[in-house]
Amino acid sequence: MTPSSSGSPPPAQGIQVDETRLPQGHCRYILITPGVKGNRCGCVSFVHNKAVPGAICDCGHLSCFHLHALEQPSPISNREIELLKQRVQSLEEQTDWGDEAGLGGVLNRVSQAEEAVEKNREDMLAEIKASYKSISGAWELIGQLQARVSSFEETFRVHNEQLSRAGKELQDLRNRHLELLDSDESLEERIEKLEDAGSRPSLPDSSSQTTEETASSGLFTPLGTPGGPAPSPTETRPPAVGNPARARPIVSKRPGPCELWTVHVSLLPSSKQQFPFEKDSTAYKRCLSRGLHKMVAVEGIDGPAFVTAVSRAFRVVLQGRAWAPLQAKVCDGSNVRDLPMLSPLEKVPPGNTYDIEFLRQNCATCDEEGRMEAIYIALRNDELSWDFLKKCPVYVEGLGSSWTYDKRLDGSDRVEQNGMLPPPATSSPGSLKRSASDISRFASLGSTATGMHESDGPRSKVARTCMAGMVEMRRGLGTAS
Repeated sequence: MTPSSSGSPPPAQGIQVDETRLPQGHCRYILITPGVKGNRCGCVSFVHNKAVPGAICDCGHLSCFHLHALEQPSPISNREIELLKQRVQSLEEQTDWGDEAGLGGVLNRVSQAEEAVEKNREDMLAEIKASYKSISGAWELIGQLQARVSSFEETFRVHNEQLSRAGKELQDLRNRHLELLDSDESLEERIEKLEDAGSRPSLPDSSSQTTEETASSGLFTPLGTPGGPAPSPTETRPPAVGNPARARPIVSKRPGPCELWTVHVSLLPSSKQQFPFEKDSTAYKRCLSRGLHKMVAVEGIDGPAFVTAVSRAFRVVLQGRAWAPLQAKVCDGSNVRDLPMLSPLEKVPPGNTYDIEFLRQNCATCDEEGRMEAIYIALRNDELSWDFLKKCPVYVEGLGSSWTYDKRLDGSDRVEQNGMLPPPATSSPGSLKRSASDISRFASLGSTATGMHESDGPRSKVARTCMAGMVEMRRGLGTAS
């Protein structure tokens, strides 16, 4: 019974209640408690609560809410109760605990299933532990492999450094070998000149006569097409970093008339070329293989001596055609700083006298002490094609692979036209320009001719096989102010 207070006030105290007049039936009070609205009180009969004054039932409701008499159960209700009892008895018989087909069998099977689950769980835990042990061993093996990989990487790094050093040393040896070969050839040329001069002591004016013959035959004419502006006499050139360990000739401001000096001369395929070929490029190797880069010994400081020496050094390629030195200036651009920019001469000396002072101020790249390092020349009216150069005699062996077909250099049309066309691709500064450290330079030999013993005849040259690499002299370039 849920005790709930009724809305009726309790009767006044001291009033005697006649119990014979009290109701006996169940309570009909409608509950107003939140959550149970619409339900009546569950009291089935009125029971007088004597602890409380008045006629109040134990359910807390007044007697007025109770029926006067108890309701007698109907026969239909009795039959329903009997049917309910029979069904309960049948269910009890079906759920006999001793019958395996009944509830007892179900409980047994549930117990067996629980035991199987527990056993499987234990087996699973054992397998998981074994897997953890295997994983731990695998991680240990991985750690060992990582340590070995680190050791291998360190060993590889050390070997790589050793190979790099060995490669640099090999390149240095190759460069030194090429220097020696170039110096040897220059010495041979000097010896030949001295032997020729010694065999003809009665012809002191032979050099001047040779120069006059060359000028009269048109082998050397001034360059008439102006190129870039000539460098200002007051223009300051950036100093270069030379090699103090290498002995270089000192070209005096006023050398003697018979002084012997050397300079590296490069014959370019075209006078329109703005920059020298990049070192170790295909075009550079092609020119090197045909002797377009040479160290030339000049006997005398006047123009005819220079013209004669250069014409004799490149006589195989020039073939009597007119040539002229190119004007060299140092570029001021951020991308090509300290690089020689080439152009045809703007001013030509009277009588084509390219003496040493004119060459130093206009055509040569000089070091920080004003000593000439390199001069660039080109044909005046013609251009050398790659087909023509390929047919020239080989000067340096071992560079035959550079003559394989190159679309950028040879172009799509590979037909030769009188050995002059198509000209080589030389107007691509972005791909052909080279840095100051990559420009190949050779140190000049001694500036004063030394006395040599006369021999029976000129010494014969021995054919050599040179490597493809050239000496990389890290020098700045500049023209003398």
